Amino acid sequence: MNPDENGSNFVSVPGILLLFGLFLAAMYFEARLLAAALLSACAFSLAALLLGRKALDGVQVSCRGESLRVFPGETVRFTLTIENRKWMPLFWLTVLLPKPDRGLFPVEPGQFHWILPWQEIGWQQEWKAGRRGVYPLRAVKLISGDGFGLLIRRKLLRLPEGHLFVVYPREIPVRTEVLPFSTADLDRGNRGYLEDLSLLKGTRGYQPGDSIRRMNWRMLAKQGTPAVNVYETLLPVRSAFVLDLASFGSWREVEDTDGTKRYYVNEYAEDALEEMISLAASVLIRFAEQGRRCVLALPRVLPVEKDSAEHAGLAQGSRMAAAYGAAVPYGLISAPQEEMVPELLLQLASIHYEGGPAWFPASEIVRDAAGLGQIFVFTKSLEALTCGKMLERLPEHRICMIPYEAGSGTSLYRVVERRKLLA
Repeated sequence: MNPDENGSNFVSVPGILLLFGLFLAAMYFEARLLAAALLSACAFSLAALLLGRKALDGVQVSCRGESLRVFPGETVRFTLTIENRKWMPLFWLTVLLPKPDRGLFPVEPGQFHWILPWQEIGWQQEWKAGRRGVYPLRAVKLISGDGFGLLIRRKLLRLPEGHLFVVYPREIPVRTEVLPFSTADLDRGNRGYLEDLSLLKGTRGYQPGDSIRRMNWRMLAKQGTPAVNVYETLLPVRSAFVLDLASFGSWREVEDTDGTKRYYVNEYAEDALEEMISLAASVLIRFAEQGRRCVLALPRVLPVEKDSAEHAGLAQGSRMAAAYGAAVPYGLISAPQEEMVPELLLQLASIHYEGGPAWFPASEIVRDAAGLGQIFVFTKSLEALTCGKMLERLPEHRICMIPYEAGSGTSLYRVVERRKLLA
């Protein structure tokens, strides 16, 4: 029998042949009542087999999302449309949706009875978002069979258009005025853009408000006309948010006989990390309202192994790779100004750290440091900082530490306590 089917042993080709053979034997021995019963059972099993195996043929499911990106506490709304595109009715149908990770939504199966031929029905769903995360809806599982339950068939059906439901990090009130700003951010009139003073683009007439530092003194001396230099404009200066994920976990490394390294979690401060992700998201939103561009620096996260019942809830590797069909983004993540907030909030919502090792592509971040303004490092504590080597290669005056725990450690960089940042 097909592994996607199960039911009575007699509702199968061998079972039907066995019943038909017993019917022939009963006819041979002239046991007419027994023969009639066996023939009825044979016909009944054949009908159940045909109806069960054809039950899910022609069944199509599509999804129309109405509210795909929400914050915790808000409601996700969408409609699944189920079509029975065949002449035979569906006696019953169960639709199973993938179970969300991390308890994002309370997902329940759909139960339907007696769907007529060529009938279309809509299944409306409203889920209240519980916590941060992503939920890719790419396929549903259908279960149906004959009307007597003698043969049950299962089928994984991919949706023609998949949807990604996103629950953003919780937004909390923050006071961004306590955070430092870089010199480029405070330079009025440049909107955060950085100019390369070694690349002279041209000159233009002096206008009130122009900085005296851009004055073209040679042209003023020759022609007596005040003019200012116009330099080549580089990428805009951006505030960078560095998420030091590894500071929120501790692990031990075990090497197998074949040289494969496995990591087992000892401790994981999940609640503290969730609080800091929400804090970073809230500061990002405030900066966007102030017209400041932002980028996100995320480390690459290595998978961890389950070690005991204590860590039974931890996942085996990042689910984002399976959700998107690609590697999880890490390094510097940016987006155009008009897409900055939803894109970076999506990446924050997609973080699935498990308490194991994580490392930053330091060379990439250091290479792009010229286009970065202030760098805000969200970490568990100054003592638990794991990206110190990378920070040593960045301009010291641009770095601001935002620890979850105040601690007693000292830092070469400016420190803003979390409690001062909360409004």
